[in-house]
Amino acid sequence: MLEEEKLIKKAKQGDLFAFEEIYKKYGPKVFRFIYWKTSDIEITKDLVQEVFLKAFKKIKKFKINKEGSISSWLLKIARNTVIDFYRTSKPVTSLESLEDPMIQFASSDPSPFEKTSQNLEKEVLEKALKKLPEIQREVLILRFIEGLSSKEVGKILKKSDGAIRIIQYRALKKLKKILEEDFNYY
Repeated sequence: MLEEEKLIKKAKQGDLFAFEEIYKKYGPKVFRFIYWKTSDIEITKDLVQEVFLKAFKKIKKFKINKEGSISSWLLKIARNTVIDFYRTSKPVTSLESLEDPMIQFASSDPSPFEKTSQNLEKEVLEKALKKLPEIQREVLILRFIEGLSSKEVGKILKKSDGAIRIIQYRALKKLKKILEEDFNYY
């Protein structure tokens, strides 16, 4: 945490290399979060750029004790950027190839069998998540895909820690039911 604070302090002072380190560290997390919401690689890339441009412009105003971690602050900007994107444009649906867009951030390539298996599991999960109400879907993505605490998710979604845990419980219960009934997954 101390190193993160030094990085933020340097970025606040206009150090481009420090901000680049923030981008390298949190870019994949922001990418995943936005991709789960758009399912389109090109739109995701554009929105990630927009998020980090906004973050660069606002980094001087960032306060750790108010905003929480830099990760939750960036994901809050990402969430608002996606909301703004869908407000100003019609949703775009695209056919995805079997290639996983996160491969560019992976350190080693999985075998074709593993890649296909992962893509099928991801596809089932995406379809099941889309059947959840938006708030439940967001909570599950932030908690389990992005690995944030319920307190951090609460800050992003402007809800109490307890409310997030209740939403998470209900979402997991509903997701399990969807996977059992619609996909014969359990």
